[in-house]
Order: sequence, then structure tokens, then C-alpha cells
Amino acid sequence: MSKRFLCLWCNGNFDTEEQMMKHTHPCPPEFRMINGTITVELSEAIKMKRTRWGRFKDRFFELDFGFGFAFMGLVVMNYFFTRQMNLTFIECVIEGLAWGFAIPRLLK
Repeated sequence: MSKRFLCLWCNGNFDTEEQMMKHTHPCPPEFRMINGTITVELSEAIKMKRTRWGRFKDRFFELDFGFGFAFMGLVVMNYFFTRQMNLTFIECVIEGLAWGFAIPRLLK
């Protein structure tokens, strides 16, 4: 697998490290990326991990999953509620729409 070189300053792609070093633009060396790994200086400046996997994990785990869990709890509760009340399919659709319209309004 060949390495990929990228300059984040000027968005230039290079085949070898020598081509990147001979690059005529006055790009700071901190903005070099080799195979998706940024330099230590840049990662400290932007407060992000150096590798793609590290950046992905940071972004993924900073998401708030509480709303999704609450929504799934309501879906399960709605299922058991409609089964207990012996509602028909059309009544279930109407009741589901009512919950769907009411919940965002209540959250505000």
C-alpha cells in the first residue's frame, strides 16, 4: 500500500515525500498529512486526535444519545400500550401520529 501525502494548507496531493518537500508554496510544515495522520503540532493546536480513527471516536462519543434512547423507550411503550388497548391498525397509526406531533412540542 502506497502512502498518500496531502498538504492541508493548500490542499495539494503528492505522490512522494520528496515532492512534498520540494513544493514551492510557502506552506507551514505543520499542515502535512501522511495517510490521514496529521502532525503532532497541528493536533495540539486544533485539540484533535492525530489519526482518522481517533478523530472518529472523538466525534462519535461527543454525540448525545439520550434523545435516541428516550425515543426508543417511547416506541416500546407505545407498542405495549397499543397491544393492551386492542387498537386496530388505523387507530395505531393515528395514535402514533399524535405522539409524534406531541413529543417535539412537549420537548420545547
